[in-house]
Amino acid sequence: MLDEDGDNWAQGLKQHKAIEGRRAEALWRTIARRRVAQDANAEEGHRSKEEVSVARLQEVGDSGKEEKRGQPQAQ
Repeated sequence: MLDEDGDNWAQGLKQHKAIEGRRAEALWRTIARRRVAQDANAEEGHRSKEEVSVARLQEVGDSGKEEKRGQPQAQ
């Protein structure tokens, strides 16, 4: 009985770490995209602040959809 509980606990811990790893990876990808976008926006100083804001929101919205599609569902 103790072995079964120990195995279940170990399996749960593995799943938790895998989920946290995917979340951390997605966060770093998002940060990298934003930095690239900020660099590009700095180079294109002629765009208005509103255009930049709309572009960033679209970029973040699109990246969220990609990440959700790419991740397997945990059960």
